[in-house]
Amino acid sequence: MKDSDQYDKKGLSVAPSPFNAVKLELAIILIVGLLLWTVVDSITSSDSAQIGILMIFGLFGAAWLIIRTRYLSQRIVKK
Repeated sequence: MKDSDQYDKKGLSVAPSPFNAVKLELAIILIVGLLLWTVVDSITSSDSAQIGILMIFGLFGAAWLIIRTRYLSQRIVKK
């Protein structure tokens, strides 16, 4: 494959994949996590509460991505 085959007229293209939705969800979780990190100081002044909030968000985000990836993997294998 040539380098020019990776580009279309609109710019860089992404190959179709069943995991593209998970990649988008990962990007959204990262952006929301960064925003939460910047505003968590306004939510509470307690350091332990701030760490707890960020940790809970991280655990829920990771669990969501793991569940979605396992679900999609099982659907692919069944095909």
